[in-house]
Amino acid sequence: MNSYTPTPEHLARVAAERENEKKSYNRPSYNLQQAMEAKDDAVFFSGPRVSTPAPPAADAPRPGVVNLTPHDVVLIHPDGTRQRYLPESIPARVEEKTKQLRTCHYTGVPVMYSELGDVTGLPPWMANTIYIVSRIVAAAYPDRTDLFYPTNFDRDDAGRIIGARALGKM
Repeated sequence: MNSYTPTPEHLARVAAERENEKKSYNRPSYNLQQAMEAKDDAVFFSGPRVSTPAPPAADAPRPGVVNLTPHDVVLIHPDGTRQRYLPESIPARVEEKTKQLRTCHYTGVPVMYSELGDVTGLPPWMANTIYIVSRIVAAAYPDRTDLFYPTNFDRDDAGRIIGARALGKM
């Protein structure tokens, strides 16, 4: 039986990779611009490592950002500046199929079973464009590299969301 004994260099590299994963997983904010200009072929979000396409050529048009949520999206950059993205006329949505299971004897309202259906309003992939969508739409298409959802929210004193400090990726 062969047994593998890792070298000290291998163990050090694995430890460094794990430490980097922890740092990027717990990072309080995420700068999409830095990620798009990164030399690395992968970007860390609040989840697993996700491959990204090669950076665009210097003369390529800047990526477009399309908001497919039904409301304004305000992104708060690390320097504190804010950028507002207005919603498109037709948002991307996941259809929901429901049926009543029973009535809650505590409240008297129906208890529903929900099943997720098709996604509507989602355009096909387009070069130099990213789409801001709801988390549930992003979850329906985890392999699409162009779908992002707002995350790491800032809230006002009343608890209302006033902006997102990051974009998430499934």
